[in-house]
Amino acid sequence: MRVLVCPAPFKGVLTAAQAAEALAEGVRAAGHWALVQPLADGGEGTLDAVLARGGERRAARVCGPYGGSVDAGWALLPGAVAVVEMAQASGLALAGPLPRDLAAATSYGTGQLVAAAREAGARKLIVGIGGSATNDGGLGALRALGARFWGADGGEITGAEGLERLERIDGFAWDLETIAACDVDNPLTGPAGATRVFGPQKGGTPA
Repeated sequence: MRVLVCPAPFKGVLTAAQAAEALAEGVRAAGHWALVQPLADGGEGTLDAVLARGGERRAARVCGPYGGSVDAGWALLPGAVAVVEMAQASGLALAGPLPRDLAAATSYGTGQLVAAAREAGARKLIVGIGGSATNDGGLGALRALGARFWGADGGEITGAEGLERLERIDGFAWDLETIAACDVDNPLTGPAGATRVFGPQKGGTPA
């Protein structure tokens, strides 16, 4: 029998590649043939899944989800296509154990990865947006790309805690075809929104 082995990551336990090899080992031990093709859903492991099929891994030192700096990767594919995995720069795996401070978490490092890809000549961008530790609506990432956010009182907004006051965005222009890669369809707010559904794992409280 020929078996196609293509799992996604087991969050916090195994990468997609590790899970695929473990499953394939069992298939082969049973006397069958296994083809290993790890998958990803836009979250952690997306970059590795893409690079398994070709492309060049690039690296940048960027802001982590709570500040500081982290070494994060991205991919440059043929045709000037860049792949950025948000989890590399702003991911839960970088946030440490609960309790986490959701209001302080920033996507700034993801924006820095996007900037690095743009500077390297990318003309099309794919951003895997899963597995993040953030809930800032992309505010941090856009700030890293030159945007500034202002409230109704004229004060500048620099973090997620000011989103409810947002009135104006300045200084942002975009010229890359951009695709967000994810396996869910959640708006930011509301009963089925990303804040309510995914907020608790990032340190969000009912308040």
